[in-house]
Amino acid sequence: MVAFNKIPSNNLVPGAYAEFDKSGALQGTPAKPRQALIIGIVPASSSGPKETPQAITSGPEVLEKWGASQLAALGEAFTRVKRDLPIDVIAVDEPSGGAAAVANLTMSGTATEDGTLNVYVNGIRLQVGVSNGDDWIAIETAIITAITDAATGTYKWLMPLSAADNTGTLEVTASEKGEHGNDMTFSVADGPQDKMPAGLTIDSQSSFAGGSGVPDLTNAIAAWADTQYDTVVTGVTEDTELGKLESEMATRWGPMIAKDGLIFGAIRGTHGDHTTYAGNRNSPYCSILGTGESQTPPWVWAAQAAARDAEIMFSPRPRFGRTLPDVIPPRKDKRFDRAERQTLLGEGISTYKVGASGTALLERLITTYTEDEATGTPDPVYRNVSTMRNLAYLRWSWNLRLELKYPDYDVADDGTQFDPETKVVTPSVIRGEAVAWFGQMEKRGRVENKEAFKAALVVDRAAGNVNRIEVLNPPDLINELVDIATRFAFRL
Repeated sequence: MVAFNKIPSNNLVPGAYAEFDKSGALQGTPAKPRQALIIGIVPASSSGPKETPQAITSGPEVLEKWGASQLAALGEAFTRVKRDLPIDVIAVDEPSGGAAAVANLTMSGTATEDGTLNVYVNGIRLQVGVSNGDDWIAIETAIITAITDAATGTYKWLMPLSAADNTGTLEVTASEKGEHGNDMTFSVADGPQDKMPAGLTIDSQSSFAGGSGVPDLTNAIAAWADTQYDTVVTGVTEDTELGKLESEMATRWGPMIAKDGLIFGAIRGTHGDHTTYAGNRNSPYCSILGTGESQTPPWVWAAQAAARDAEIMFSPRPRFGRTLPDVIPPRKDKRFDRAERQTLLGEGISTYKVGASGTALLERLITTYTEDEATGTPDPVYRNVSTMRNLAYLRWSWNLRLELKYPDYDVADDGTQFDPETKVVTPSVIRGEAVAWFGQMEKRGRVENKEAFKAALVVDRAAGNVNRIEVLNPPDLINELVDIATRFAFRL
């Protein structure tokens, strides 16, 4: 017997009638929707909307709306790698009670030869011409001009700052208040091959310092509402505020909400700074990349690492070897060696390595989760970002399969006799769905060991709720190939 939804059986008007039934049309599982969110700081004077999600399609669009800012750098860095997915940004005001970070330089003497003075700002080299006879005042003016041109031109997105003279001292000031400004960099003639023109002496120089204050992310998080953001990139990595993001994401990963996603950030500093920071983090939903003492601000690293993950967002594959094109690794003597990177990975900090060309490559992208919260014992289960992405996809695909196939069914015990076209489902039917679903996921390289899955699979009607079927779904997730160990048992 064929069941019809829209053609009544008591129709009396002659004719041929046909309705469409999509229940059997879908083969496999459709692509999972994806959406990214970027959270960054902007100056209070910025005129763009604050603390509310705004859709963007490119980095220049962020720059146009909010001006030079941490948010503009995040937006540009992310979209230079990945822009073919929906992206929202949330602009957060600089902390009202904070202070802006400042870097300074003083020099003395008069050039006795022509030459070039290399000035480095956030990793960008600016070449300042020096002529024989130029004194410090003339050179300072030239440096200010070079920085101003860069910060208002090609590198506007990367340089939210301004340069000016302060009674004979060159001061470079962050555009925004906040402690994040201390992670910007400024130096003069600091490269291994730099040559200071004869006659000139650097009396003092300091990189950015004195920035204070952290913006409150409470309203920005509330503004997410019901939107699911699979990737959240944050320029705010201070313990308390990042903790708010982690708590929100933990709630969203819960079974009754299932709007899961991952948070991406980065930190700058020494190896000791990184391990100290890691001691305060333990979230399966957050990935922090340790940049070392890179000249590139850490939020640029975070944006491009997140964008590389987004390229294969729900894949269980490793994120090894993916380039971060707009970041500059620390100089060779400042880079973390293998033993240091091993320690960082053990502490929950993601790492990178440097290719022969000097390009930064993701080495391993992990979460900050390292131990079971209840017992404090080491726990590697949620270590890999790829594991979390795979889990999110498996849950989504399983729930979607059931919702599409059984949206308006009744439930009965196994053995109940009913017509095939009757919308009734039994535990054995759901069991068959689980096995078929596993088979699809196995072919896509997401799970393994089908026979073990079938043996451990449990599907029953709930003892205390006649309207409910309960499923123990035990997929064996596929694993990353991290290393290959070989023992050469040679003979002579």
